[in-house]
Amino acid sequence: MNTKNKIKEEMKKKYPWYFYISLPLFPILFFILAEFTLQLSDYGDDYSTFVQFNNESDEYLVFNPILPKKYFNNSDVIPSVIPDAFKSVKDKNTFRIFTLGGSTTAGWPYPSTVSFPKFLKRKLDHNYPARKFEVINLGVSAINSFTVLDIIDDVISHEPDLILIYMGHNEFYGAYGAGSSVGTDSPNWLKSIILKTKKYRLVQFLENIISGFISNTNANTGNSSQTLMSKMVGESKILFESDKYKKGITQFEENLSAILKTCSSQNINTVIGDLVFNYKQIPFSVIQEGDSSDANKYYYDGLRDLENGDIDKAEQNLSKASDLDFIRFRSPLKFNEIILWVSKRYGVTTSAINQNFVKNSKEGIVGYNLMVDHLHPNIAGYKLMGDIFYETIIKENYISDNITNVNNSDEEIPFTGLDSAYVKFKVNRLLTTYPFVKIANQIKHKISPANEIESLALDIINKNTSWEKAHKTIADNFYNKKDYFSFYKEMSTQIADKPYDESAYKYLIHKLLKVNKHKLALPKIEEMVKYFPGFSNYKLLGNTNLKLGMLNMAVNNFNNCLLYDKNNAEVYFKLSSAYFFLRKPEPAFNCIKKCIAINPKYPNADKIYSKLKAMKK
Repeated sequence: MNTKNKIKEEMKKKYPWYFYISLPLFPILFFILAEFTLQLSDYGDDYSTFVQFNNESDEYLVFNPILPKKYFNNSDVIPSVIPDAFKSVKDKNTFRIFTLGGSTTAGWPYPSTVSFPKFLKRKLDHNYPARKFEVINLGVSAINSFTVLDIIDDVISHEPDLILIYMGHNEFYGAYGAGSSVGTDSPNWLKSIILKTKKYRLVQFLENIISGFISNTNANTGNSSQTLMSKMVGESKILFESDKYKKGITQFEENLSAILKTCSSQNINTVIGDLVFNYKQIPFSVIQEGDSSDANKYYYDGLRDLENGDIDKAEQNLSKASDLDFIRFRSPLKFNEIILWVSKRYGVTTSAINQNFVKNSKEGIVGYNLMVDHLHPNIAGYKLMGDIFYETIIKENYISDNITNVNNSDEEIPFTGLDSAYVKFKVNRLLTTYPFVKIANQIKHKISPANEIESLALDIINKNTSWEKAHKTIADNFYNKKDYFSFYKEMSTQIADKPYDESAYKYLIHKLLKVNKHKLALPKIEEMVKYFPGFSNYKLLGNTNLKLGMLNMAVNNFNNCLLYDKNNAEVYFKLSSAYFFLRKPEPAFNCIKKCIAINPKYPNADKIYSKLKAMKK
């Protein structure tokens, strides 16, 4: 057979059916094997939205501290998350709220204790003491609607009773935003797919190779003094109605629609706040280009209108100046229109943040009365946000219970001198970076510490110590000076930040009881019992009640102890004492009998028994 015929004969041969199926499966199997190998070798990062609070127990979950790396893989600065823990198995009496958004939701530049989610939680706890509220703050600096869209399914899977959203200011320069240095050129649908695939270790492996190459190419070009948002800027100049501007508008509208559609389809009660910013902040384009900026005329005309008392005209000019500010660290006014109509389309409630900020501003124009910079509220502003969301929740009847208390008094804000210094240095650092840098010399600021508290505040910012350790250091200083109330305030701030951390409660309570400050310790003992019910904590609360003469409360809490241990001689002894002082000899006698039955040698029980028995006669 010649060669030609041989080839023809070979071509006529039919391979087995599995040959044709296995051929395209080989690359798929290769990728699966590569992914399995990388996972087995513990390569890469776990980008789960929530992880265990600690390795010892799966009782509590927290927002994954590694997750932001997913969105900022090319940045040398990764924003932190707020570790608000919540029960992995939701308690029946718990009302669970997740709050989603960027740095304003996180509470920048303040500690999370001053964020609007914390103000909201304190108000809910006060007005509904019979309910347990979890308000989990998922705010992260420099993220935008892409991140919220990426995690919304995981959030819904953890049984929220309510989702609160405040986002929109980072749509241009936030991660994967229209003018960001990360993922700018990809279409929106592709950005979403890229984010979904980043959970795979093989994708992370390829991404790290590319990132490593880029880092070597761009070595020594960074500026360590820059803020995260300034580092995220890719294309800084985004003119009004330009293609890049329109891309940011479309991105926000599409992502918001997808987010609210998901919440609506899952029947999750959702509230989204419209956006507010500082109208009196000089436009960044004016800072950079002066009179040549298109926003310049409108901004200064607006200020003159304010001086002349023409509020309506001032509002029009300052709004126009904001829209023409081509350095877009503030959202366009168009975003609030989008929020309103997209919310209406999917039956989602809106909360009028902007309108209420205007109402609470002296001239009807939001400025530094409620803002600390161009868009972040000050303490009064964050409290107002919490109040506005609270009123929306009540108006919409999202909580079925009746209000038990009426919050008509000023709440105690967990904010101390250390926090004040911390905020001052954070804001001053911001004012020396882009886009403020050209006016830095005109702004009075200090970056050197004047005392020990300010030194500790700088240490926190420079990551030389933690916020928790700094507060504990100052608390101990107050304690050693016998300033027990200041010690209480410092430790209370730490507890407010992490109410699920029992160690902070125990440290404060132990130190106060050691110096017989039972009345000062009592509120934190009660709070600890709410979060950590159990025999020892109920006993501690009962003992404190007894010490302070709160006899009925002591009886209740000692009886709660018996739910955990029915055969505890000490508890029956203490119950007997409480009933005796309540002038209830019968139950007092019964309790001391049970004490002796459990432990015949319990100290002084026989003497009490004899006295009570004599009283019965």
